[in-house]
Amino acid sequence: FGSSPRRGPRKEYFLLRLGDLPKTDPFADDLPTWQDFPAGAAVQASVDSLLAHFDPENPSASVPGLVALYRQLAPLATRPRVAEKMALVRELIRNCAGLWLEALAPHDQVAPGDSLTLRLRALNRSTVPLRLVWIALPALGWRQDVSATLGYQSPVAVDTVLPVPASLPYSLPYWLEKLPRGDLYTISSPEALFQPENPPPLEALFTIQVEGTTLDFAVPVLYRWTDPVLGERFRTTQIAPEVVWDVDTDVLLFPTREPRQVELRLRSTRGDLAGTAALRVPSGWRVEPPTIPVHFSRPNQQQTLRFVIHPPENSTVEDALPVANVNGKKLSFRSFDLAYQHIRPQRIYLSLPIRLARLELAAPVRRVGYIMGSGDRIPEFLRQLGITVELLDDETLLHGDLNRYPAIVAGIRAYNTRPVLQAAYPRLMAYVRAGGTYLVQYNTAHRLVTDSIGPYPLHLSRQRITDEQAVATFLDSSHPALVKPNPIDAADFEGWVQERGLYFPDRWDAHYRPLLRFADPGEAPLDGSLLVARYGKGWFVYTGLAFFRQLPAGVPGAYRLFMNLISLSTTAGTHETR
Repeated sequence: FGSSPRRGPRKEYFLLRLGDLPKTDPFADDLPTWQDFPAGAAVQASVDSLLAHFDPENPSASVPGLVALYRQLAPLATRPRVAEKMALVRELIRNCAGLWLEALAPHDQVAPGDSLTLRLRALNRSTVPLRLVWIALPALGWRQDVSATLGYQSPVAVDTVLPVPASLPYSLPYWLEKLPRGDLYTISSPEALFQPENPPPLEALFTIQVEGTTLDFAVPVLYRWTDPVLGERFRTTQIAPEVVWDVDTDVLLFPTREPRQVELRLRSTRGDLAGTAALRVPSGWRVEPPTIPVHFSRPNQQQTLRFVIHPPENSTVEDALPVANVNGKKLSFRSFDLAYQHIRPQRIYLSLPIRLARLELAAPVRRVGYIMGSGDRIPEFLRQLGITVELLDDETLLHGDLNRYPAIVAGIRAYNTRPVLQAAYPRLMAYVRAGGTYLVQYNTAHRLVTDSIGPYPLHLSRQRITDEQAVATFLDSSHPALVKPNPIDAADFEGWVQERGLYFPDRWDAHYRPLLRFADPGEAPLDGSLLVARYGKGWFVYTGLAFFRQLPAGVPGAYRLFMNLISLSTTAGTHETR
């Protein structure tokens, strides 16, 4: 959630768990000083002198002193802390000298076995005498002697086309190089541990002479483009799988034994590729055709592949894996773009299955009106069940015919994000009173557009159940919501993901019937996850259960319970709740 910062002092309180209580700074006893190193006094004197004489209007005047400091540190380079400081001093030399180095590629990805066009450029924006000795790309096994003086504002550029070794590994997040087992991740590169991202897969090494000292400066190979609003933008050029899969949905639902056709797309990142594509399904499932031939003559070429999946008879949730067998490699990667204003845009490649969910499910409601809130994917998955889902805009909520929907569902945080719901409250309650079912998913108590959500008062809280395996206790096992059309039992709460639910009501009118009780380990039980009330001829449901997570994950029990809730007006008749 977004928030505005508070200016001024702010106190934080800490509890000492181990060790002695610090007298002043909590970290004072752990901070090393240069006095802890041989010849450290001379190093400290050099640092003090550089700080005292730094001229922000002429940073390059500090370069000789920084180079001298770098030489002082060199005999201590085997110590990790000193090596870190040397890297920082080297970067200070580069910045104070106004040295601009870049390695640019025409694309943000290149596949093993392909070729890479590079423009390598060095620019001295100060009067400090600099000399470019050579440029290298170690990952590509290339080095070129340059031996050029870098005069003031006189760029030196090298253009080259280099082959990319077929053995170069793909740019996978280091924590996902091996698939996690539950919450356990295997890190094969200990040096990468705790780093926020992978080191650049391709780096150019510029060797520069400055003040009689030779320094190596590594810069990542980047793709640069101009955004019409943001201007100059960069992406790291990554080593991409030769082909990547595009999938419209991670979960395919099979409410009956009817086969489904799925459309997948395979896209190349290089040319001259040929092979076959298949969708591997688990035992009991069947797919047609077994394989489809594929051929790509150029990068960014796409082929659409259609498979028909035949589900088994009984309920099961299993995974299928799309696999392309091209040029001797079996590839099942998908690509995902991460783009946020505070970081450089990134692309990650992950080998992910498609969830196949064969559901034993009765779904009598065939039309649902959906009030989208802050955004969720529930309409997408209801449509997979053959249910017609219509998103209700403000005009429909205020003036449309709501009675044409057997059920209306409010998406997550609808009462935080849709101001129209205040004015639409009387019409929604009239809809329920006339016989409709209105299901409202979680909202936060902060910034509600109206306190009137249901036909009777209820109070929202921050209560939640974070343990997705918390045992469900049935408070009224004979209630229609737990019986019709899908009998609900403990098995329906297996396989839930991330959490049971959040932002439960903590107080409610006696007309509401709580149906479930959960408790996190060591915490008091909570009864507010699912409240149902009869109102007139219809039903009102308020739930903090995380259906918005469970339905996209293909959790069978969540579908069965959700269908029961939106079917109350169809299946429950005049059942009394008290």
